[in-house]
Parts: sequence; C-alpha cells; structure tokens
Amino acid sequence: RKRGGVTVAPVTGPADRLRETVLASQQPDRRLHAEIRVGAFYDSNVSVNPLSSQDPLVLDLRSRKTNTPGELFSARAEYSYFKSGPWEATVLGSYFHTFNNDLSFFNIENYLGGTGLSYQGTVASLPFQVATQYTFDSTTLSGSRFMNRHSVSAVGTLVESGMHLTSLIGRFQKKDFSDLFLIGGGGRAEENRDADNYMIGVTHVLRFANDRHFLRFGYQYDMDDAKGGDWFYRGHRFLVGTQYTLPWQDIRLKYDFDFHYRRYTHPNAVFPTSAPNSVRQEVKEQNHIARIEWPVPKTYLTGALPDKYAGGFVVAADFQATISRANLPYIFQYNRYVSTVSLAWGF
Repeated sequence: RKRGGVTVAPVTGPADRLRETVLASQQPDRRLHAEIRVGAFYDSNVSVNPLSSQDPLVLDLRSRKTNTPGELFSARAEYSYFKSGPWEATVLGSYFHTFNNDLSFFNIENYLGGTGLSYQGTVASLPFQVATQYTFDSTTLSGSRFMNRHSVSAVGTLVESGMHLTSLIGRFQKKDFSDLFLIGGGGRAEENRDADNYMIGVTHVLRFANDRHFLRFGYQYDMDDAKGGDWFYRGHRFLVGTQYTLPWQDIRLKYDFDFHYRRYTHPNAVFPTSAPNSVRQEVKEQNHIARIEWPVPKTYLTGALPDKYAGGFVVAADFQATISRANLPYIFQYNRYVSTVSLAWGF
C-alpha cells in the first residue's frame, strides 16, 4: 500500500502516521479484510511544545504540560465487491481513536471511507498494476472537527524482476481545516490552512526471499496551495524503509524514515512577533518509525479460543520520533517521541 497521506500538522501527524501503519497490512487473496486493534502508548510531547528559546512566546508555550500515557483503538475493513479478470474494485473504511489520559484535549478521532479500482496486466512480459483510489476522512481534536480531507490518488507499479519493483504515484488532496484551533487557521486570513495539496513521487523496492525482506527508497514533491500565505509551501520528501523477517516465528523488524524539507513562499505575517512579514519559514522535518511485529502462532491460542478465532493475532511495538527544525522557533521547532504497544486481530 502506498504511503504519503500524512498532512503537515504537528498535533495530529503522529496519529496520522500510526493510522497509515495500521492500514498497511492485509492478505491479498481474500475478498474481505478486517482488523481490530487495541494498544497503549506514551507521548513525550502531545502539546508540541517548542524547543527551548529566550523568546517570551516560546517560554510561555513551554510552560504547558505535554507528556502523557494513553490508549488507542482502531478498526478497519476492506471489501472487494467486484472481481473480473484483471479488474478489481474495493470499498474501505476505518476508525482510529487515541485517548490521552493526562491531556484529554488532544484526544484524536479519525473516520475514513473510500473506494478503489485496480487493473493488472503485463507489458513486455513484465507484470504491472495501475490503481486509483478516492477517500474522504475527517479528523476531530477533543471531539470538535479539526480537518476534513478528500484524497484522490493514482499509482502505477511495474515488477521489473523478482527483486525489483517500481511505483509512480500522483495524489491530490483537498483539505478543510476548522477555525476553532489556531493551528487550523485562527481568525486571520494569512493563517487559513485550507489548501489543495498536489504530490508526485516515485518508489523503488528491492525484494528478497519472497518479500520476507525488502529495502525501499523514494522521493516525493508536494505543493500545499493554502488559502493563507503563511501555510503555502513547496516541499521535497525523501523516504527510506526496510523490513527483515526473522527465521524464528516470522517476527518482522521494520524501519521507515522520511525527511521532509518545506519552504514557505510568503513572509510569515505573525512570526517573529517583533518583526512580522520579514521571514519566510523553512522547515526540515525527520520522521523515524521503528516497529517489531510478532504474528502469534495459532497453536498458542488453540483451546483458549474457538478454532476459527485463534488465528490472525499480531503483537506489535512501535517507536516513532519526529525531529523538526525551523528558522522560526514556534510551531515546527520541536522533538516528539511516541512509544506504542498493541494487539491486533485480523480476519
């Protein structure tokens, strides 16, 4: 499954990435795929407090409590309602909810629904697949609407050999942020984050041992055509990922890294507060996700559960680090670390 649906939003970004990880695995030979996941996490900076600075506003922001344990719940389903030769059409839906025990204001819910169409064939004896997908998702913060998002994507994948696979992706998103939150727009026209986002990218995968191990490299260019000048940017994202499957019980070790450089094209109308309209913001954001997955052998649960329910359990542990640096030390100058353990049941 493609990656790259994460919207630039420090508060909701880690949840968005974790939701994408939850949606990423399925069994391709079944019409219905569904999964329920429960977990617990610790977030070091849910308030997204900026790094230390002598700026009075930064000092005030850093006075907020920001670390909290929490729980998460997610459910997803995808159904292939049409299959005919090389064609397949699907519908999908998901729900994701975080509960921050000490800072419930930052509780996040995400509802997503969509449909997709794909075609498989060969060109010059090489297998390929082209696919398109539409999704609509809505994210709430503290029970109030934070963002609605329409996404349309097209992906073309060519299998050059048993070892090499290349994908091209194009995506359009239309994002509608609430005015209730400062980071969602606030009351100033320059701060309006409503935007059309355009992205193109390429990914190449090196596959080993029937996809038990792989290396993935990618590049994406995106432009966020925001209504407010403070949020209009052009960005470059570099991606690296890997998976290694251990010979013992098929335990999977995964690591994903992306570096997103964003240059905002207009001088910021708010920051720095001492000289607004004087600095164009530049952001260099790193995201690291390390994950270990253990598919629980069915024999471990036989007897404790009815046989038809004993399979499909996966125990996972994640560590997610966001390291963001910017030339304006307010919104995008921060570190955030989220550790998660979860149990999923897929069927």
